[in-house]
Amino acid sequence: MRKARYAKKAKKGVSSWVIFIVLIAIMSVVAWGGWRFLDGRSIVPESIVPASGSVLKIGLRTAPASLDIRTDDSDSLQQALIENVYETLIKRDGNNALKPGLAQSWSVSSDGLNYKFRIRSGVKFANGDVMDSGSVLQSLQQGITKSYPGYEKLTNITSVSNSGPDILNISLKMPDPLLLRRLAGRAGIVYDTRASLNYASDAMG
Repeated sequence: MRKARYAKKAKKGVSSWVIFIVLIAIMSVVAWGGWRFLDGRSIVPESIVPASGSVLKIGLRTAPASLDIRTDDSDSLQQALIENVYETLIKRDGNNALKPGLAQSWSVSSDGLNYKFRIRSGVKFANGDVMDSGSVLQSLQQGITKSYPGYEKLTNITSVSNSGPDILNISLKMPDPLLLRRLAGRAGIVYDTRASLNYASDAMG
């Protein structure tokens, strides 16, 4: 699900690679324009104003064999889908510092063995299903059990549980200072495990 400023908006799923790439291009242009506006600069400098009737072309060296990020471990697919389609429990900013994602806050016990995450409320998947701590719990359990790429680094986890719709608890065998960073990548993706979806050809956050 896309953050969309967490205004309770769901991110649109992607039904084909071509549509996905076009959407990425559009979002990039909008984000760039918004930054220019906030920075007090002209959004469209005269030097790059396209001629009337011009066509924007997007080229790909190779199309991915699959959109299933649960089984395809390529970096290119991860970079394309994470944050553009799928959201993670934790995020990283432009300086690689950790920041809230679908978890709006978290705390760690003094011994480094227990993590408590407060999950954002009011967030929905693209199909309207509600995202809550249960969604995070099931995503983590499936990833670990089915050995999705990136989840092999979570073998230190002894238990995952939820306390109500907005609290997720993770317990470890031993302290892992990199756990939060792992949850800002593939291992932190929250899927709609209730949805019927062909992940090889479709992607929905």
